[in-house]
Amino acid sequence: MGVFRILLAFCVVLSHGLNIAIPVATADVAVQTFYIVSGFYMGLILTEKYRDFSPYFTNRLLRLYPAYFVVLIVTLAHSIVRLLMGRSAADPGLVAYVSDFAPLGLAARTYLIGTNLVLWTQDLTMFLKLAPAGQGLAWTTNFALSNPHVEKFLLVPQAWSLSIELSFYLLAPWLVARSTALLITIVAATLVARLLLARIGLDFDPWTYRFFPIEVGSFVLGILSYRSMGARSASAWQQRAALAGLLMATLTYSAGPGGSLQRLAFYGYCVWALPLVFQLTRRNRVDRYLGELSYPIYLTHLLVISVALYSHLSGTALSVLIVALVVGASVALQEVVQKPVERYRAWRVAPRADHPVAEGQVAASNGS
Repeated sequence: MGVFRILLAFCVVLSHGLNIAIPVATADVAVQTFYIVSGFYMGLILTEKYRDFSPYFTNRLLRLYPAYFVVLIVTLAHSIVRLLMGRSAADPGLVAYVSDFAPLGLAARTYLIGTNLVLWTQDLTMFLKLAPAGQGLAWTTNFALSNPHVEKFLLVPQAWSLSIELSFYLLAPWLVARSTALLITIVAATLVARLLLARIGLDFDPWTYRFFPIEVGSFVLGILSYRSMGARSASAWQQRAALAGLLMATLTYSAGPGGSLQRLAFYGYCVWALPLVFQLTRRNRVDRYLGELSYPIYLTHLLVISVALYSHLSGTALSVLIVALVVGASVALQEVVQKPVERYRAWRVAPRADHPVAEGQVAASNGS
C-alpha cells in the first residue's frame, strides 16, 4: 500500500506548488483518503498487535512528533536566518508573527505558540480569525475572509491534519471495540451531518474536510474496510487489478466530472480496494519504504517549496527542482530521524504470537 500512500502525498505537493499538468486527486481528497487509510491501519494494529492503550498511544506519538519537531525547528531557523540577513521572514515561517503577533493578548499568544509546540488544536486555526483591533482571536465560519489567516501562525501549516489524526488516535481503541453495526451508524450520521452543513451553506473549506466531528466518519470507514479483509479472498491478479485501479483513479481524479458523487465513488472504491492492496503488498519491502516516505514528504514539502524559490526558476524547471528537493529531504528525514525511532518503537512492543505483524508494516501515514 506504500505506492498508494506516496502518491497521495504527492497529490498534496502538486496542489501546493507544482506546475505539472497531471489530473491527480486534489489536496482535500488526498487528505480525506489518508483519513481512511489511517483508520484501516489503526483497525489493524489495535486488533492484531496492541493489547492495551498505553504502548499503542505512546507509539503513535513517537510516530508523529520527532519528525514534526525537526521540520518545525528547521522552518523556524530558516525564517530567523532570513530576518538576520535583513530580508522578510520566510513563509511558512514567522511572517505573521512579525506583522500581527505584537498586538495580541496573552491568551491568543499562548494558544498560537502552544499549538505549534504540541500539535493539538492546530485544526482550530481554520475556524478562527483575528478579532477587531487584532488583540485576540474570534470564531469564524469562513477563515478565508480574514486577513491574515490565523493558520499563517503555524510554522508547519499542513500539520493541522496531524492534530485531527491525534484525535483519531485517542478515539481509535474505543471505535475498534465497537460493533460493525454501530460503526456503520456513525458513518451514516456523519454523512447526514455533512449534508446538513451543506444545507445551511457550510459547504466550503474548512467544513468540507477539516471539521473533526464530521471527518471521524472517514476514519471509521477505514476501520470498516479493515474488518472486511477477513472475509475477502482474491487471487494475486485480482489484488494487482485493485491496486492498478486505485492508482489510476487517483492519477485521473481531477479529469472527472467532479462533485459529490465522484468523491463518494472514489472513497467507496478505496474502502473496497484497500484490503486487497494490503494483502498484495504487506511483505514487500520496497513498497513499505515508499509508504514510510509519505509522512516526511507531507511534512517537508512547504518548507522545501519556500527554499526552492531562491533558485528563481519557474515552470517545469522549478517543479523538477521541487520534486528532487522534496524527495531528498524526505529520504534524509526518514533515514536520520524516522528509522531510529521506528526501531525503538518496534523494540517497545513485541508482536502478538497469533498475529505476527511488524510495527513498520502497519505504521499509518498522514497526511497525513
